[in-house]
Amino acid sequence: MFITVLWQPEDAVHDDFVEWFRTDFAPGMLESPELLRTRIFKLQRASLQVGGQLEEKSISEMYQYMTIWEFDCDELPWEILVYLGSSERWRYYVEGGHLVSGGCRRDFVRRGMMLTKSSNGKSVNFW
Repeated sequence: MFITVLWQPEDAVHDDFVEWFRTDFAPGMLESPELLRTRIFKLQRASLQVGGQLEEKSISEMYQYMTIWEFDCDELPWEILVYLGSSERWRYYVEGGHLVSGGCRRDFVRRGMMLTKSSNGKSVNFW
């Protein structure tokens, strides 16, 4: 199972949040034996194709981070999530509204086909 999360910390806490996420939160998640790996991506630039032309877009109003979590099971490691979610820094950043999330998506990979379960419960097959 893959979990994909789009997110953006507020400018005021950006550097502190990214450092905490990389050095505390993600390594804490990796303590779960079900979590195989995680990858954090940062958007560098964006463009949109309009009428056959590429238009450069400002990334300032976009989610600039994406994290992909790969698990070897079909359920999240709730014990670890509850433990990490109860930390003082999680409460400050997330519950304090310093982090904007674009939501998350759960993907299941089976025999060369990815089954995507969206938040509205509908499944989309692709690959």
